Amino acid sequence: MIEKSNALTLIGVGDLVADIVVTIPSLPVEKDDFILANDFSLEAGGTSNFLITASRLGASAVAFGSLGDDVWGREVASILRSEKVDLSPLSPSGSTTRSLVLVDDSGSHTFIGKFGSGTHLRLDDEKRKNIQNTDAVFASGYSLREEHLVDLTLEVMRFAGETDVLRSFDPGPAFAGLPSDIQAAILGLTEILFLTREELEVVSPKSLSPLFSRGIKTIVLKLGMEGCEVHTSSGKVIKEEGL
Repeated sequence: MIEKSNALTLIGVGDLVADIVVTIPSLPVEKDDFILANDFSLEAGGTSNFLITASRLGASAVAFGSLGDDVWGREVASILRSEKVDLSPLSPSGSTTRSLVLVDDSGSHTFIGKFGSGTHLRLDDEKRKNIQNTDAVFASGYSLREEHLVDLTLEVMRFAGETDVLRSFDPGPAFAGLPSDIQAAILGLTEILFLTREELEVVSPKSLSPLFSRGIKTIVLKLGMEGCEVHTSSGKVIKEEGL
């Protein structure tokens, strides 16, 4: 069980992905091309990105969700442990989700992914105790695209709301492919919503008002290198500059 400490404690629920990152001079890649890569690397992706960032910022980061019992999962686990992410709630099974990430010198990228498989996960008593001892939970749209993670993700968000734990959600590009009832369910359980302008066109194309009417309190519009805009349900807008 998570031990409450003076540090902020955050739970990330979702898939812990093995990203095989290949850097190349330029995209796109055409049929029959032969390209010499600048580099190959294996990185922890998916919800791992949130957990690693939280840990580096001084929070206690805890992983809920799916990790395969395979060589990919063991490599991802090793990376996360080196970043001081707490993996104790995990029970690795099945296969790890993998993603081939092609990145060129301009920063443009494309993904080729394969979802993993594993035990159908549900919220148990131990995880409930963990949530009660945390400050916030985070989920992403990718978690809702994988059948064995849907119930756990929604149950974590629902129980966090019942126990007054802050809930945040990043829909990502996967949100567009979700059934409408799942979209409505997760948005109704969210307090802080992170999304890009492109994702906003999918989630709420006309305005932010329908999102605030669902109970969302804060919307963080991600603007890449330009920073972000923080919109509150009271109408306040804060602009944070990027690098």
